[in-house]
Amino acid sequence: MIRLVPSCMTFTYVHVTLQETLWTPNINILMILNKYYNATALTPELLSSLKGKGGIYVWVNLLNGKRYVGSSANLMRRLLEYLNQERLKAELARGESIIYSAMLKYGYANFEFMIVEYVGSEADKVTLQELEQKYMGLLKPEYNILKLAGSNRGHILSEATRAKMSEAKKGKPSHRKGSSHSLETREQMKQNAAMNRSVLMYSTDNILLNTFISVTKAQETTGISRHRIGRAIRANKVVDGKYVFKFTDSPYMVWTSPSDLNVCEYVIE
Repeated sequence: MIRLVPSCMTFTYVHVTLQETLWTPNINILMILNKYYNATALTPELLSSLKGKGGIYVWVNLLNGKRYVGSSANLMRRLLEYLNQERLKAELARGESIIYSAMLKYGYANFEFMIVEYVGSEADKVTLQELEQKYMGLLKPEYNILKLAGSNRGHILSEATRAKMSEAKKGKPSHRKGSSHSLETREQMKQNAAMNRSVLMYSTDNILLNTFISVTKAQETTGISRHRIGRAIRANKVVDGKYVFKFTDSPYMVWTSPSDLNVCEYVIE
């Protein structure tokens, strides 16, 4: 077993004590750019630091050391997808995913999210997949079912799901071909789209409490009407004196630009 020790003493946005180390076999050097300790403690500022950035990330199970390597052209959106339990359950209903199952089993508090390489959000899929494959080769992540980067995002569709998808597509013409929407219909679609935007729920001290795929889902879980939630987001107001709701692309999310990014290099001790 090889013990990795940080060769510098600072991170940008660190929630982990510097005495903690990462145990990783069969690796010489690992660069950690940003480290988010305990995924449940993410704040709007931390999430905003990922806005417009793509890159390679690693999930680490703090209980057993197992890892998952992934890539995304939009790290903020991808992280929020992970933090949405409803989405994870829906994906698992369609097929197998070890990392999703592990998150639901062990809880977010036992996972650490690390970014090992940034790329511009305009990076093409080929570049991201090549970088992801590089880190998969280095880390040999236990939670990646498919060992080829970019293949089905780490999960496998069940035979039943694939059969249903295939059957559903047979002989079906496009349902939109040759049709157009009235102005009234388009306006209604616009309003519905607003209600279907992903929602973040924070405490008043900026602790992320929950994520929802839509305002309607937020209403179902919290009991707070979707109209109250929508108004609170637009007015940037606190709900019931303790909850703050934001859309994932809300203009009220504070943009925090990291200055003098400190890069820590882990070396063999």
